Amino acid sequence: MPATTGLQSPRYFTEYLPRLCSVSVCVEVKRPEIDKLSIKDNRLLISTKTQIISIPLAGKTADYDDILSFARIENDFITLKVPAVADKAVSSIDQLTNTDDSIWSIRDLKQHPNGILECAACCQPIADLSKIRKLHSMPSEMWYEMMEFWHCHKPTNGNYTNDKIANRFNNLKPALDTLIVGVYYFLAPSLPSIFAEDQFVKCAGCHQILGEVENNNYKLLKWKLALRDRDTRQECSCVIYLYSYLLDSIASTAVRFFLVKSRSSRVLLWCFNFGIDVTFPSCYLKNCLKIMYIDHENEITIFLEQSDGEGTNQRSLHNRYEVVDLEDDMMAETFNELNAINSELPTTQRRFNQWKVSYLGRKL
Repeated sequence: MPATTGLQSPRYFTEYLPRLCSVSVCVEVKRPEIDKLSIKDNRLLISTKTQIISIPLAGKTADYDDILSFARIENDFITLKVPAVADKAVSSIDQLTNTDDSIWSIRDLKQHPNGILECAACCQPIADLSKIRKLHSMPSEMWYEMMEFWHCHKPTNGNYTNDKIANRFNNLKPALDTLIVGVYYFLAPSLPSIFAEDQFVKCAGCHQILGEVENNNYKLLKWKLALRDRDTRQECSCVIYLYSYLLDSIASTAVRFFLVKSRSSRVLLWCFNFGIDVTFPSCYLKNCLKIMYIDHENEITIFLEQSDGEGTNQRSLHNRYEVVDLEDDMMAETFNELNAINSELPTTQRRFNQWKVSYLGRKL
């Protein structure tokens, strides 16, 4: 969703905050060049002597004929906040953990009735969507944990004992013509195109690891697959795993700080906000997380020492943090994604004290 201009587009950023019902805008443009500032059809129009810069807004707003006097302009930056049109489906934690907005959700897959999920490494067909009659949604990655907690605390009186309930829920298994769709994975039936070896699910064509065997199910990771439909081929970023993990953890434990690490590096994340939409010159992110992050090793160490200290004010400020382990290649892609978004922000929006600012979400 790029800006449309007669010349090169300026650096800009817009953010829709559904719970505050507002849209924030920051544009890198010199004040002497601006003749008029208006909003029409959810676009900010910046009129200069030579062009009209049209910037897509992240949320719906009313039209405004001239709002230049309401904008804050300094150091060649325009910043502006305008009321958004109220959205009945305001983002909540419960809505965040559903799969509707994730890549290759049930809604997505229904747009590709003749598509084929194939091995991303060798293009071997894995699942033909034309032969899948039923698609079911997996509510949350925390599903097994919640069911385990529930049945362990359920009274054993009557016919439904703990063991019977555990067996019922742990035996979740897709039928031969069914896929169960999670945010970052599929639960698939036994297919000729895959096989299990040492608790890993592998491609029958190239023996590439596609996922793992979990509770006797074949769990296929989306970033190990590609979706082919006629002449188009779509791949999935492995960052979707971290995005899903963070949302589930926020929903279930309210933790906002995460130490994400691999064997060779680590980064500290502060999940500052959730369920927001943002636009940049290169993309539109929907239902995303606003992430503050520290990637400098000394600053990470200082934060962790303060957070682990007992009886300090910092302890109450930082509350507690959760550790997330990633493989080196997933960590590298996470760094690339965070830094790429950070570099797209106007200079004034890139940092908050010692924290760098970025976003994680699905690119549209």
